[in-house]
Amino acid sequence: MDQEKELKALYEQYNALVNTAIANPNQINNYVDQIKILNQQIAGKLDELIQTSTPITSTPQIDAAREELVRKLARIQHDYNGLIQNTDKLETLRRIQTFKKEDTESELKLYLFAFIVVSLLVLVVMLFKKSSQTSEMTATMPSSPAMMPAFT
Repeated sequence: MDQEKELKALYEQYNALVNTAIANPNQINNYVDQIKILNQQIAGKLDELIQTSTPITSTPQIDAAREELVRKLARIQHDYNGLIQNTDKLETLRRIQTFKKEDTESELKLYLFAFIVVSLLVLVVMLFKKSSQTSEMTATMPSSPAMMPAFT
């Protein structure tokens, strides 16, 4: 009976942790390890209960209880396998996202550098074009007769 109370307490912790993880999908990685540990503890308790409930003679009541325990153990193991697969997929997606982010940042830096170079070239061309236009358009000052030297 003591093992059943421990199992029930572990189930309550497990369900509470799973509900918390579902409610906070952004922080699910924080809960995955704790869920795995609880999952293994529950599987161990269920396995112990199955072994202790297997008497030499069986009754329909004991068989039903054993079948229920086996069903729960199978569900817990299925959940554990799903957690492992989902954790692997999540880690793969996180690595892909990190790679894409680094790739995008390097492309952005390259485009920004190219934009600055082109902008500087356009600015330099505009300055030289402007200075060459002003020198051609500037009229020369006519010589005034007072400034001319005398012919004597």
